[in-house]
Amino acid sequence: MVDLDDKIHIQQVLDGETSSFTHLVDKYKDMVFTVIFQILRQHEDAEDAAQTVFLKGFKNLNSF
Repeated sequence: MVDLDDKIHIQQVLDGETSSFTHLVDKYKDMVFTVIFQILRQHEDAEDAAQTVFLKGFKNLNSF
């Protein structure tokens, strides 16, 4: 479930304020990295995969 703060930041990004995506990354980066690291067990690979997750999320935010 997405909280109200997340919805606000998502809408701001969709409205062109791409810097608002930073708030979402900061909020979820540790959780995303932890989950990926538990799967991959390689620090650098997990970092790369987490970056890919956020990049794909950003590119597809309009369908969220």
